[in-house]
Amino acid sequence: MITLWFGLQAAAFVVLVAGWASLRVAPASAVGPIRCLLLALPLAVVGALWPTSAPNYTPAAQVYAPAMAGGTPLIGVGVAEGAEVPVPAPVVPALLLLVGVVPAVWSALGLRTLLRDAEPLHRIRGVEVWIAPRATAPFAVWLLRPVIVLDPDTAFDAALALVAFRHEAQHHRHRDPLVAWLLWAVGFAAPAALLLRSPMARAEEIAVDQALLSRGEPALAYARALATVAGRPHGRLHWSPLAAGMAAFLPRRISMLFSPPRPRPLQTAAIVLLALGVAPVAGWAGSGVIVDRAPDPARTAAAADRLALDGFPGARCAAVREALTHLVATRNGRAWAMAAGDRATEELPWVEAQLALAGLPRELAAVPFVESGWRNRAESELPDSVPVSSRGAGYWMFIAPTARAWGLVVDGGRDDRNDKALETGAALRLLSADYDRFGSWPLALAAYNQGEQAVEVAIRDGGTRDALALANAKLLNGYVAQVYAAALLLTDPALLQ
Repeated sequence: MITLWFGLQAAAFVVLVAGWASLRVAPASAVGPIRCLLLALPLAVVGALWPTSAPNYTPAAQVYAPAMAGGTPLIGVGVAEGAEVPVPAPVVPALLLLVGVVPAVWSALGLRTLLRDAEPLHRIRGVEVWIAPRATAPFAVWLLRPVIVLDPDTAFDAALALVAFRHEAQHHRHRDPLVAWLLWAVGFAAPAALLLRSPMARAEEIAVDQALLSRGEPALAYARALATVAGRPHGRLHWSPLAAGMAAFLPRRISMLFSPPRPRPLQTAAIVLLALGVAPVAGWAGSGVIVDRAPDPARTAAAADRLALDGFPGARCAAVREALTHLVATRNGRAWAMAAGDRATEELPWVEAQLALAGLPRELAAVPFVESGWRNRAESELPDSVPVSSRGAGYWMFIAPTARAWGLVVDGGRDDRNDKALETGAALRLLSADYDRFGSWPLALAAYNQGEQAVEVAIRDGGTRDALALANAKLLNGYVAQVYAAALLLTDPALLQ
C-alpha cells in the first residue's frame, strides 16, 4: 500500500512537472482541463487507499477435517470466511499527515496570519471587501462567501483599488479561490497537486487578464496597475496557496496584454499529453474500488427462482446478492470467475456427468467452482494465514484428515486428492451423506464446509433450519451464500457480462 501511494505521487509529479515545463505558462483555455486533472488525481488516490470492510471474493480455503466417531466421519467445526480488502497500515495515515497535511496546515495558518486584524470596508453585489494591514497585495479568497482583500496601499489609491476590485472579482467569477480550497482539502492524498498550485495560479492570472480585456478594461491602465503591485517589496505574507491574486511574472503578462499570444500547436499537444499522462494514473488508482459491473437484478431474481425449483431455496436473499456482486464486480472475484469460465467448456460437462451418475443436482457443480475454480489446486496456493494442518488440495479442496476419512490415501509418497476422479467420488459421497442427514441442500452445503456438528449446534441455537438465516445470524459462515452465487452464474452465465 505504501509503495502504491508513493508510486502514484511520483508518477503524478513527474507527469505534471513535465507538462508545466513544456507549457511554461498555460494558456487560459487550459485552466479548466488542468484544474479537473489536479482535482481528479487526489480524489482517485483517496478512493484507492480508503479502507473498506466489504469482503472481497476469496475462494474457500478447504473442507475442514473430520473427527471419527464409531467409524463415522464427522466434519470438524471451522470457518472459511472471505478475505477482507486490505486496510492501509498505520504508517500510511502517518505519511499522509506528514507529506500532505503539514503543507495544508501551513497554508491555512499563513492565510490566517494574512487576515489577522483585517476589517470589512464594503459589500458590493454579495462580495465583501476587506482591508488587511499585513497584506502587501490584493487577493481573492473564499471564506464561505466571496471576499476581496486589499492591502493598505491599494485601498487608499482609488484608481488602483478599482482595478484591483475588478481583477479579484473576476477570480471569484472563475471560482479560483474555491478551487484553491478544494485542492487544499484533498491535497493530502496527492501532494503533487499542492506543489503545483503556484503554476496553476499563473494560468489563472492569464485567464483573468484575458477576461478583463475582453470586457473592455483599458489595457494601459490595467498594465500600470499590475506594474504598481508587482513593483512593491513583497514580504513572505503577500500570498497564500488558498488565495488568488495579482501574482508575479510581470513582463510576460504585460507583453501578453498588448500582444495576445497566437495559438501554438506545441502547447496544445503538451496539454493533451498532460491529460493522457494524469488521467490513466487517476483511473488506475480508482479502479480497485469502483464497482461498475453489478449483476442485473431482474436476471438475478429469475436465476434464483430456477434454483429454488431445483431444491436450493432462498437465493433471493441479500447475502446471496452481496456474494454475487462480490464475485462478478470485485477485481479478485471477477478474475476468479472469468478464469473458471474459461475452464468451464472442458470441466463443467465432466462434473455434471459425475453428478448425474450419483443422482445429485447439477447445481452442486458450484462447489468445486468455489473451492478450486474447477482445477487441481496445490496446498502451496493457499494464503500463508491458513495453518499447515488445515491446507486443502485438489479439485474439491479436501484437507488430509477429511480425504483419509472418505477413503483417499494421503501420505508422503501418494496423495489421492490430486486424482480428480477419486476426490470427486469422495466429495459426492460426503455431500450425499450430509443431505441424507439434514434433508436440505443448503444445510448439506454448510455441513460440507463447517461440519455436521457445527450445523447441528447452529440449528439448535438459531431455532431454524434455514441455512441462510443462520448465516445472517452469524451462527454459520457465508459459505452457502458463496456457493449460491456460483450456482446463479451456472444457471445464467450472462450475469457475468
